[in-house]
Amino acid sequence: MFAEVNRQLERRGLMVKRGTLIDASLVEASVKPPRDAESRPGEGSELDPDADWTRRKGGGGSHFGYKAHLAVDQGSGLIRKALLTSAKVNDSEVADELICGDEQTVYADKAYDSNARRALLARMGIGDGIMRRSRWGTARHPDPALVERNSSLSPIRSAVERSFAAMKQWYGYRRVRYRGLARNALQLNLMCIAINLRRALVLGAA
Repeated sequence: MFAEVNRQLERRGLMVKRGTLIDASLVEASVKPPRDAESRPGEGSELDPDADWTRRKGGGGSHFGYKAHLAVDQGSGLIRKALLTSAKVNDSEVADELICGDEQTVYADKAYDSNARRALLARMGIGDGIMRRSRWGTARHPDPALVERNSSLSPIRSAVERSFAAMKQWYGYRRVRYRGLARNALQLNLMCIAINLRRALVLGAA
């Protein structure tokens, strides 16, 4: 259904395809975290075996639940792809599934930087707008060209945060509604449809 809605939006000329913005956001499980399971990853919860633990970025503590991964159309703000995984899945692990194949450039933060992904984008003829990780041992003296590249890409790729903000502010998507990956993935896709239809009204009036 999500794909069909997007096909119709594309036929109306609302998909820009200038670039795809990729990122992920943590979402809490609908059940309480299992006691003492944080120190024993992999055990999860009997109430929701698909949910799992991860560490928040920047030392923000632990998180039990899921992770929503989005691919957002640069310019229009329409969500082109959405995946839900357990929280322990690394952002970069499913990133290739978020590449649409018809965009001019893919933009993402440093977590998505890898030689394999750079090579994949090159083979597909898609521009590489992924921010670069610092080379080992250069933290104190970063490469000026690398700093300039990341600074120029950061405001472009950060526009994806608006989609996550819409999910959390409009739909209260800080916690999933159901137990299990399949049901919660369906919820995520239905929410993306609603967001895209709402966004289409704005784009159509522009």
